Amino acid sequence: MTKKMAAIADTGRKNRRLTTVYVMILLLAAVPPVHALAAPTGAGQYIGEARAKSIALEHAGVSEDQTAFIRVHLDYGGRRVDYDIDFYAGSTKYEYEVDAVSGDILEFDQETKRAAGAGDSAAGQTGAGAGQYIGETQAKSIALSSAELTESQVRGMKVKLDREHGKTVYEVEFKSGRTEYEYDIDATSGAILESDIEYDD
Repeated sequence: MTKKMAAIADTGRKNRRLTTVYVMILLLAAVPPVHALAAPTGAGQYIGEARAKSIALEHAGVSEDQTAFIRVHLDYGGRRVDYDIDFYAGSTKYEYEVDAVSGDILEFDQETKRAAGAGDSAAGQTGAGAGQYIGETQAKSIALSSAELTESQVRGMKVKLDREHGKTVYEVEFKSGRTEYEYDIDATSGAILESDIEYDD
């Protein structure tokens, strides 16, 4: 009798262990993998790298054959999954963040660098003469014209005369909507030496 009861008890323990194993297997099967947690469901599938790149290029107004060093990377690090896109077109560097589901541009940055001395050849032509500066009003007008905006469309306008890399420049900064513009303009020739355009979602 004792052996029989012991055998029954042992069978019960084995059954409980098997039940526990089955429950764990079912729980693991119900948990989606990490990449599935990050992925959208239903109709909200990712737009794909090709579409994200096309959106950025269209916004920048350049074609793919005009660009170099294109990098497209799917980023899971922020609040939303987005495509990070970097490329160059001429002397301008573009950086975009495109929503991986909707295709909306979340953020972009555009920076143009002119070659050293690029503004010097224009000195004396668009400038007011040797040693004379174009003035803050003209510098502001040049920046607004480049941004295709009028003064009534911007806010926070700042114009400052400064010295950078051996050149005297006007630093012009302003905002329009969620976009911030910064320009370095040659104080003598009026040439745009550098521009930075950043959109903040």
